[in-house]
Amino acid sequence: FETAAEMLDMARASGLSIAAMKRANELRYRNAADLDAGINRIWQVMTDCIDRGMARDGILPGVKASKGEWQALLDDWQRAVDGLIGAYARGDARVDPLPQLCTRCHLASLCRVHESSRAAGFDEVSS
Repeated sequence: FETAAEMLDMARASGLSIAAMKRANELRYRNAADLDAGINRIWQVMTDCIDRGMARDGILPGVKASKGEWQALLDDWQRAVDGLIGAYARGDARVDPLPQLCTRCHLASLCRVHESSRAAGFDEVSS
């Protein structure tokens, strides 16, 4: 496929979720144990990174919050990340960015938001 719209059409035609379709494609190149080990490795690296960041003391530059407010924010972020990881593990990989997130993101080359937005008939993502 060349666009998100084509990928969505493929998913509809196959009767599979995008995540299930991607998994089936990956299983053409590696066995299930290796695929699961690779996904688990990615998950471990992500959670290790989060844990390192969460273990640091202090408040990020530009964030005006008391220590209690900061801890509540960290707790919210941890719940959000845990929810995303759980959803992905269950096969849910939908594009669903938080409001204003795209204006601060440096991962445009990996992003599917703009293709998803065009596939839905929008010219650009509101931010």
